[in-house]
Amino acid sequence: MSVAKARERFPDVATYRAFFDHVPLSPGKRLLDVGCGVGRFLYAAHLRGWQVEGIDRSQRAIDLGKTYAAYPMRAGSVGDIVEAGRLFDVVTLFEVLEHLADPVVMLKRCKMLLRGGGSVFVTVPNWGCSSVHKTSNPAELPPIHLLFFGEGSLRMAASEAGLKVLETGYIDSSMVAGAVNRWRAVSWARWAATRVLKRGERTSGLWMLAEPAG
Repeated sequence: MSVAKARERFPDVATYRAFFDHVPLSPGKRLLDVGCGVGRFLYAAHLRGWQVEGIDRSQRAIDLGKTYAAYPMRAGSVGDIVEAGRLFDVVTLFEVLEHLADPVVMLKRCKMLLRGGGSVFVTVPNWGCSSVHKTSNPAELPPIHLLFFGEGSLRMAASEAGLKVLETGYIDSSMVAGAVNRWRAVSWARWAATRVLKRGERTSGLWMLAEPAG
């Protein structure tokens, strides 16, 4: 598959599909992706019509992402954007909080970036999935992943940051949701059978949508 074809399928990645299914797009809405990496989600959201920009600590990731980005990407911190007084309708954090010693501080800063009616969308690995809490992959253990979340602890972090949780859900990251190919029906059938037989063992991700409380 060509790089261009692969990029066109970014919106169908299960982790991103959770966002598109639960956060409505309105004309002119601005989105900031925190920890954007090389910008895969930015590309997906841009294709869907969002006005996007991204920020990441890694200059190398930003440099790579800019080779195909038609939107702003920069190396830096959320604090830089808070100090600049920038505001957004949605702030996203895909697989970010588990890397932080204090995720509540990050969520508080993201809340400061929201316009009225704005929201924060977060995904994290699901500690309730055996493949997550039994992993021996060095990239998923300290010092790379510092924290592990279940639904309750994710909600608690949001509450401590002054956010009201609107909705949470599970992500089956073993699938490319909505992929259009001749194996789609078979893939969905296998996924459904696995969910029944293994009681959600493959739901390796959690997502949360929240807004400022009060």
